Amino acid sequence: HPSNYMWQQMGNPARKSLNLLVLIACLSCGVCLKESVSMFNVQPNSQQAHHDVTLGKVKCVFSWAAVGGTNEDWQATLTKQDGYTCVIERPDKASYLFFNNFAASIIGGDLDSAEVFDSAGHLIEGSFEVDTSQGSVKNIEGKFKNSLGRLVLKATRHKRKKEL
Repeated sequence: HPSNYMWQQMGNPARKSLNLLVLIACLSCGVCLKESVSMFNVQPNSQQAHHDVTLGKVKCVFSWAAVGGTNEDWQATLTKQDGYTCVIERPDKASYLFFNNFAASIIGGDLDSAEVFDSAGHLIEGSFEVDTSQGSVKNIEGKFKNSLGRLVLKATRHKRKKEL
């Protein structure tokens, strides 16, 4: 339809102007959200595997070994807004895999905290350890009940040291 074509032609400059305004507003107030998302497949073959997601100079690495069930699609998201947040999860439903072990780490940032949730969405207490000096979280052998649904790591970017 001719009027649709005309609207599309007129809409492009208007859309560009709107995008520019949003960008300017975002930069001026400092609330721009940066995000890197990647999907990966967890295979229940009891072999140690890993996946990482990178945003700028910060990387979040997840490693695991799992058995039982069938392959599952998982998601790794690294977000920058007032620090960095890395979320490793099965995004659409509960995991039915039996995790032998897991570990996650932040490279290029200082790990502040980590939370681990089971496949039912409950916060797991006492079955993992956080090592902020190494920037990592991992299961505690013998205490981890092999159910994993989501990990959340929060970090700040390494501070530059001023020269004297």
